[in-house]
Amino acid sequence: MARKIKGEVSKEELRDFLNNLRLNFLQYHSRKENLTWLATTVYLGGLLGLASLFIEQGQLVSQSSELECSLIAVVGITCLFTILFVSKQFSDRTFAAHIIASCNEALAQLIDSDFALTRDLQKASKYTEASHISLFPKILINRLTMPDKKHRPLWNYVAPYVVILTWTIALIALILTS
Repeated sequence: MARKIKGEVSKEELRDFLNNLRLNFLQYHSRKENLTWLATTVYLGGLLGLASLFIEQGQLVSQSSELECSLIAVVGITCLFTILFVSKQFSDRTFAAHIIASCNEALAQLIDSDFALTRDLQKASKYTEASHISLFPKILINRLTMPDKKHRPLWNYVAPYVVILTWTIALIALILTS
C-alpha cells in the first residue's frame, strides 16, 4: 500500500464524502420542492379566506372604492412575496440538483480503475452558484463548472407560477367586477 501524504484522501474517503454530500442534497432538493408547493397552497388558502371575508354571493360586502383598492393591494403584495419565495426555493432546488448530478459524475470517475486521483483534484476550492458559496473538492467543482446543456423549463417549475398568477388574476377580476 502506498504511503499516504498528509492532507491527501483515498478514493474511498472521497467516495464516502461525495455519497454523503449527494444524500444531503437529495433531502435538501425534496425539502425545497415541498416548500414551494406549501407556499403555493398557503397563498391559495389566504386568497380563499380573503374572498370569503369580503365577497358574498359574487359581490363585495361594501361597495367602497377604498375597500376595492385595499383588497387589490393586499392580493398584489402577497402575490409578489409568494412569487419571490417560490423563486428562491426553485433557485435552491436547482443548486441542489447541480450538486447531485455533479456528485454522480464524480463518483463515476472514482469507479474507473484507470482514474488517478491527484492532489489537485482533492484540494478544496470555493464554488459559488446563485446565493450559495461552498467549499468542495476540485473533482466536484470540475463537474459543476462544465458547460450546461440547454433544457426546457420543467413543468414542476412552471406550475406553481401558473397556479399563483391564475388565482390572483381571477380574484382581482372578481373584485373589479363586483
